[in-house]
Amino acid sequence: MQNFETLINSSGTNYQSYSAEDKKGVFIVASLAKTIKSISDAPLIDENGVVTKKSRKAISKGQKAIESLHYAG
Repeated sequence: MQNFETLINSSGTNYQSYSAEDKKGVFIVASLAKTIKSISDAPLIDENGVVTKKSRKAISKGQKAIESLHYAG
């Protein structure tokens, strides 16, 4: 996240002017933010204490996102 702030401070907010490496970093940060939002919005359990389908799906998406970050780095 600190690198993202450094990028904005040094290169501005014009995405078109970013290098391929910088664009990849922006994509990773945006994907991670979207995944965190998706997981935090999913109800974890239903009224019977059972893990919800939406929660399982959000966790699966989160795991895939983490794997993709691992391979992107």
